[in-house]
Amino acid sequence: MPASVHGNTVGIALLDQAVADNPSVTKSWVDVGFKNAVIDHGAAIDVEVVRWDPDTRGFALAPKRWIVERPRAR
Repeated sequence: MPASVHGNTVGIALLDQAVADNPSVTKSWVDVGFKNAVIDHGAAIDVEVVRWDPDTRGFALAPKRWIVERPRAR
């Protein structure tokens, strides 16, 4: 998709593709930048928004991190 396409449109397409390619996917974590359209669409996947604690100052780990590479890491 072109860079000019809104992130929510890409998010919906990504969920659809994930379900089409991997029907066993049941959960997805998204950044707070994704709006309700992506969450409501869901594509039969439980979509959870990962939020930062607003009271945290300085460096803090996100509750969930990017782990796509983990299954293929050796």
